[in-house]
Amino acid sequence: MSLSAVHEKGGGIGATLDVVVARRYPTLYMETLSDGHRIVRSAKEEERVLLAYAERRAERMQVELEQRGLGSDSETRMNGAKSETELVAEAELKVETEHPARQVSAMFRMRVCDYPDHPTRHTLSSRNALVTVWRASGFEHDEPREGTRLQVAGASVSRFGSSMQSGNELRLSVGGSARLRPVPADPQIIDRSAYSARCVLSVDDLRDTLIGCEVDVVGIASGHKRGEGGQRSVLRLCGDQLLAEVEYSSCVFGNIGPADGTRVTVRNCQLVQTPDPTTQTLYLFADDVAEFVFK
Repeated sequence: MSLSAVHEKGGGIGATLDVVVARRYPTLYMETLSDGHRIVRSAKEEERVLLAYAERRAERMQVELEQRGLGSDSETRMNGAKSETELVAEAELKVETEHPARQVSAMFRMRVCDYPDHPTRHTLSSRNALVTVWRASGFEHDEPREGTRLQVAGASVSRFGSSMQSGNELRLSVGGSARLRPVPADPQIIDRSAYSARCVLSVDDLRDTLIGCEVDVVGIASGHKRGEGGQRSVLRLCGDQLLAEVEYSSCVFGNIGPADGTRVTVRNCQLVQTPDPTTQTLYLFADDVAEFVFK
Protein backbone atom coordinates (compact mmCIF):
# COMPACT_ATOMS: atom_id res chain seq x y z
CA MET A 1 0.00 0.00 0.00
CA SER A 2 1.26 3.49 -0.80
CA LEU A 3 1.04 6.52 1.45
CA SER A 4 -1.22 8.21 -1.09
CA ALA A 5 -3.91 5.62 -0.26
CA VAL A 6 -3.90 6.37 3.48
CA HIS A 7 -6.72 8.53 4.85
CA GLU A 8 -5.77 11.12 7.45
CA LYS A 9 -8.55 9.97 9.78
CA GLY A 10 -8.21 6.30 8.99
CA GLY A 11 -6.95 5.03 12.38
CA GLY A 12 -5.25 1.66 12.01
CA ILE A 13 -3.81 0.84 8.58
CA GLY A 14 -4.68 -2.73 7.68
CA ALA A 15 -2.32 -3.10 4.72
CA THR A 16 1.47 -3.09 4.63
CA LEU A 17 3.00 0.24 3.61
CA ASP A 18 5.74 0.23 0.97
CA VAL A 19 8.04 3.21 1.52
CA VAL A 20 11.55 4.61 1.24
CA VAL A 21 13.30 5.89 4.37
CA ALA A 22 14.15 9.52 3.64
CA ARG A 23 15.44 10.42 7.12
CA ARG A 24 16.12 8.36 10.21
CA TYR A 25 16.25 10.54 13.31
CA PRO A 26 18.10 9.79 16.59
CA THR A 27 16.60 7.57 19.28
CA LEU A 28 14.86 9.51 22.06
CA TYR A 29 13.75 8.52 25.54
CA MET A 30 10.36 9.54 26.89
CA GLU A 31 9.87 9.54 30.66
CA THR A 32 6.34 9.61 32.07
CA LEU A 33 6.31 11.30 35.48
CA SER A 34 4.00 10.39 38.36
CA ASP A 35 1.77 13.38 37.57
CA GLY A 36 1.35 12.25 33.97
CA HIS A 37 3.69 14.80 32.43
CA ARG A 38 6.11 13.52 29.80
CA ILE A 39 9.70 14.55 29.21
CA VAL A 40 11.63 13.70 26.05
CA ARG A 41 15.42 13.44 26.23
CA SER A 42 18.25 12.67 23.85
CA ALA A 43 20.26 9.49 24.43
CA LYS A 44 23.13 11.42 26.00
CA GLU A 45 20.86 13.40 28.34
CA GLU A 46 18.96 10.24 29.32
CA GLU A 47 22.28 8.61 30.22
CA ARG A 48 23.12 11.55 32.47
CA VAL A 49 19.69 11.57 34.14
CA LEU A 50 19.76 7.79 34.67
CA LEU A 51 23.20 7.96 36.29
CA ALA A 52 22.10 10.76 38.63
CA TYR A 53 18.96 8.79 39.54
CA ALA A 54 20.99 5.65 40.31
CA GLU A 55 23.42 7.63 42.46
CA ARG A 56 20.57 9.19 44.47
CA ARG A 57 19.03 5.78 45.10
CA ALA A 58 22.37 4.28 46.12
CA GLU A 59 23.12 7.14 48.52
CA ARG A 60 19.66 6.92 50.07
CA MET A 61 19.96 3.14 50.40
CA GLN A 62 23.26 3.54 52.22
CA VAL A 63 21.65 5.95 54.69
CA GLU A 64 18.72 3.59 55.31
CA LEU A 65 21.04 0.65 55.88
CA GLU A 66 23.20 2.60 58.30
CA GLN A 67 20.13 3.69 60.25
CA ARG A 68 19.33 0.01 60.69
CA GLY A 69 22.87 -0.89 61.70
CA LEU A 70 23.69 -2.57 58.39
CA GLY A 71 25.83 0.05 56.68
CA SER A 72 29.56 -0.23 56.25
CA ASP A 73 30.15 2.38 58.98
CA SER A 74 27.60 1.01 61.44
CA GLU A 75 28.65 -0.84 64.57
CA THR A 76 25.25 -1.53 66.13
CA ARG A 77 21.95 -2.79 64.83
CA MET A 78 18.53 -1.39 65.59
CA ASN A 79 15.46 -3.61 65.90
CA GLY A 80 17.52 -6.58 67.00
CA ALA A 81 14.48 -8.84 66.81
CA LYS A 82 14.41 -8.48 63.00
CA SER A 83 16.60 -10.48 60.66
CA GLU A 84 19.08 -8.83 58.34
CA THR A 85 16.90 -9.84 55.38
CA GLU A 86 13.90 -8.07 56.90
CA LEU A 87 15.90 -4.92 57.60
CA VAL A 88 17.24 -4.82 54.05
CA ALA A 89 13.71 -5.28 52.70
CA GLU A 90 12.51 -2.37 54.87
CA ALA A 91 15.30 -0.17 53.54
CA GLU A 92 14.56 -1.13 49.94
CA LEU A 93 10.86 -0.35 50.40
CA LYS A 94 11.68 3.06 51.88
CA VAL A 95 14.00 3.89 48.98
CA GLU A 96 11.48 2.63 46.42
CA THR A 97 8.80 4.87 47.96
CA GLU A 98 11.01 7.96 47.86
CA HIS A 99 12.65 7.17 44.49
CA PRO A 100 10.21 5.00 42.49
CA ALA A 101 11.27 3.23 39.33
CA ARG A 102 11.38 5.54 36.32
CA GLN A 103 8.90 4.92 33.52
CA VAL A 104 11.01 5.39 30.39
CA SER A 105 10.50 4.09 26.86
CA ALA A 106 12.69 4.42 23.77
CA MET A 107 11.34 5.86 20.54
CA PHE A 108 12.57 7.29 17.28
CA ARG A 109 11.10 9.06 14.29
CA MET A 110 11.71 8.61 10.62
CA ARG A 111 10.49 10.48 7.57
CA VAL A 112 9.40 8.21 4.74
CA CYS A 113 8.15 8.69 1.18
CA ASP A 114 6.35 6.49 -1.33
CA TYR A 115 8.27 3.71 -3.05
CA PRO A 116 8.03 4.72 -6.73
CA ASP A 117 7.19 1.31 -8.23
CA HIS A 118 4.45 0.26 -5.82
CA PRO A 119 1.53 -1.04 -7.94
CA THR A 120 -1.22 0.64 -5.90
CA ARG A 121 0.08 4.21 -5.94
CA HIS A 122 -2.92 6.50 -6.43
CA THR A 123 -0.98 9.48 -7.77
CA LEU A 124 2.26 10.13 -9.60
CA SER A 125 3.39 12.53 -6.89
CA SER A 126 4.99 11.13 -3.75
CA ARG A 127 3.44 11.56 -0.33
CA ASN A 128 5.55 11.83 2.81
CA ALA A 129 4.94 10.69 6.37
CA LEU A 130 6.59 11.32 9.71
CA VAL A 131 6.54 7.99 11.53
CA THR A 132 7.02 7.63 15.29
CA VAL A 133 8.30 4.18 16.27
CA TRP A 134 7.54 3.35 19.92
CA ARG A 135 9.30 0.81 22.15
CA ALA A 136 12.26 0.99 19.83
CA SER A 137 15.01 -0.41 22.09
CA GLY A 138 15.70 -3.32 19.70
CA PHE A 139 16.88 -1.11 16.84
CA GLU A 140 20.43 -0.01 16.12
CA HIS A 141 20.99 3.74 16.16
CA ASP A 142 21.00 3.99 12.35
CA GLU A 143 18.34 1.40 11.49
CA PRO A 144 16.33 1.46 9.32
CA ARG A 145 18.94 3.06 7.08
CA GLU A 146 18.23 6.14 5.02
CA GLY A 147 17.74 5.54 1.31
CA THR A 148 16.44 1.98 1.74
CA ARG A 149 13.09 0.41 0.94
CA LEU A 150 10.99 -0.56 3.95
CA GLN A 151 7.71 -2.37 4.40
CA VAL A 152 5.73 -1.31 7.47
CA ALA A 153 2.92 -3.49 8.84
CA GLY A 154 0.72 -2.48 11.76
CA ALA A 155 1.03 1.31 11.46
CA SER A 156 -1.78 3.69 12.37
CA VAL A 157 -2.58 7.33 11.69
CA SER A 158 -1.68 9.32 14.79
CA ARG A 159 -4.21 11.60 16.46
CA PHE A 160 -2.47 14.56 14.81
CA GLY A 161 -3.40 13.18 11.36
CA SER A 162 -1.42 15.30 8.94
CA SER A 163 1.08 18.04 9.58
CA MET A 164 -0.29 21.50 8.85
CA GLN A 165 3.27 22.79 8.50
CA SER A 166 4.32 20.21 5.88
CA GLY A 167 1.51 20.22 3.36
CA ASN A 168 -0.01 16.77 3.08
CA GLU A 169 2.62 14.98 5.19
CA LEU A 170 1.01 12.23 7.27
CA ARG A 171 1.72 11.59 10.94
CA LEU A 172 1.89 7.85 11.59
CA SER A 173 2.56 5.78 14.70
CA VAL A 174 4.13 2.32 14.95
CA GLY A 175 3.88 0.31 18.17
CA GLY A 176 5.73 -2.69 19.53
CA SER A 177 3.53 -5.19 17.67
CA ALA A 178 4.23 -3.62 14.27
CA ARG A 179 6.79 -5.01 11.85
CA LEU A 180 9.44 -3.06 9.96
CA ARG A 181 10.98 -5.17 7.21
CA PRO A 182 13.80 -3.94 4.95
CA VAL A 183 13.28 -5.00 1.34
CA PRO A 184 15.93 -5.10 -1.42
CA ALA A 185 15.38 -2.47 -4.09
CA ASP A 186 17.02 -1.29 -7.28
CA PRO A 187 19.03 1.90 -6.48
CA GLN A 188 17.76 3.45 -9.72
CA ILE A 189 14.19 3.07 -8.48
CA ILE A 190 15.15 4.60 -5.12
CA ASP A 191 16.62 7.54 -7.05
CA ARG A 192 13.17 8.21 -8.52
CA SER A 193 11.66 8.60 -5.05
CA ALA A 194 11.50 11.79 -2.98
CA TYR A 195 14.57 10.63 -1.02
CA SER A 196 17.72 12.73 -1.33
CA ALA A 197 21.06 12.02 0.29
CA ARG A 198 22.19 14.24 3.13
CA CYS A 199 24.34 17.25 2.37
CA VAL A 200 26.10 19.11 5.17
CA LEU A 201 26.08 22.87 4.56
CA SER A 202 28.38 25.49 6.00
CA VAL A 203 26.89 28.44 7.85
CA ASP A 204 27.58 30.61 4.81
CA ASP A 205 25.80 28.12 2.51
CA LEU A 206 22.54 28.81 4.37
CA ARG A 207 22.35 32.29 2.86
CA ASP A 208 20.22 31.04 -0.04
CA THR A 209 18.29 28.33 1.83
CA LEU A 210 14.52 28.64 2.10
CA ILE A 211 12.99 29.32 5.51
CA GLY A 212 11.51 26.17 6.99
CA CYS A 213 13.92 23.80 5.29
CA GLU A 214 15.47 21.02 7.35
CA VAL A 215 19.25 21.17 7.07
CA ASP A 216 22.49 19.75 8.38
CA VAL A 217 24.89 22.59 9.14
CA VAL A 218 28.50 22.77 10.27
CA GLY A 219 30.27 25.70 11.91
CA ILE A 220 32.71 26.71 14.61
CA ALA A 221 31.39 27.21 18.14
CA SER A 222 31.73 30.84 19.20
CA GLY A 223 29.54 31.17 22.27
CA HIS A 224 26.79 29.47 24.22
CA LYS A 225 23.92 30.77 26.34
CA ARG A 226 22.18 28.31 28.64
CA GLY A 227 18.45 28.86 28.99
CA GLU A 228 17.06 29.32 32.49
CA GLY A 229 13.55 28.70 33.78
CA GLY A 230 12.39 26.76 30.76
CA GLN A 231 13.92 29.17 28.24
CA ARG A 232 15.71 27.71 25.23
CA SER A 233 19.48 27.57 25.14
CA VAL A 234 21.40 29.08 22.24
CA LEU A 235 24.53 27.77 20.54
CA ARG A 236 26.37 30.28 18.39
CA LEU A 237 28.24 29.08 15.29
CA CYS A 238 30.39 31.10 12.95
CA GLY A 239 31.22 30.66 9.29
CA ASP A 240 33.59 32.69 7.16
CA GLN A 241 31.09 35.52 6.62
CA LEU A 242 27.90 34.72 8.54
CA LEU A 243 26.96 33.77 12.08
CA ALA A 244 24.25 31.32 13.13
CA GLU A 245 22.34 31.03 16.38
CA VAL A 246 20.88 27.59 17.04
CA GLU A 247 18.09 27.45 19.63
CA TYR A 248 17.51 24.14 21.40
CA SER A 249 15.82 22.73 24.50
CA SER A 250 18.09 22.10 27.49
CA CYS A 251 15.49 19.63 28.75
CA VAL A 252 16.01 17.47 25.66
CA PHE A 253 19.74 17.89 25.12
CA GLY A 254 21.09 19.04 28.49
CA ASN A 255 24.00 21.48 28.67
CA ILE A 256 25.80 20.73 25.42
CA GLY A 257 27.84 23.95 25.29
CA PRO A 258 31.13 23.06 23.54
CA ALA A 259 34.35 25.01 23.99
CA ASP A 260 34.78 27.93 21.62
CA GLY A 261 36.64 26.85 18.51
CA THR A 262 35.07 23.38 18.45
CA ARG A 263 33.80 22.20 15.08
CA VAL A 264 30.09 21.47 15.48
CA THR A 265 27.67 19.74 13.12
CA VAL A 266 23.96 20.16 13.86
CA ARG A 267 21.84 17.65 11.97
CA ASN A 268 18.11 17.90 11.29
CA CYS A 269 17.66 21.52 12.35
CA GLN A 270 15.32 24.04 10.75
CA LEU A 271 16.12 27.43 9.29
CA VAL A 272 13.72 29.94 10.84
CA GLN A 273 15.21 33.28 9.75
CA THR A 274 17.56 34.32 6.96
CA PRO A 275 20.58 36.54 7.72
CA ASP A 276 19.87 39.82 9.45
CA PRO A 277 21.56 42.48 7.26
CA THR A 278 22.85 44.35 10.31
CA THR A 279 24.28 41.51 12.39
CA GLN A 280 24.85 39.03 9.53
CA THR A 281 23.27 36.42 11.78
CA LEU A 282 20.78 33.74 10.75
CA TYR A 283 18.66 31.68 13.11
CA LEU A 284 17.97 27.96 13.35
CA PHE A 285 15.88 25.79 15.65
CA ALA A 286 16.89 22.31 16.76
CA ASP A 287 13.87 20.38 18.02
CA ASP A 288 14.02 16.88 19.49
CA VAL A 289 14.91 15.19 16.17
CA ALA A 290 18.15 17.18 15.95
CA GLU A 291 21.59 15.80 16.68
CA PHE A 292 24.75 17.62 17.79
CA VAL A 293 28.13 16.23 16.73
CA PHE A 294 31.37 17.71 18.06
CA LYS A 295 34.69 17.20 16.25
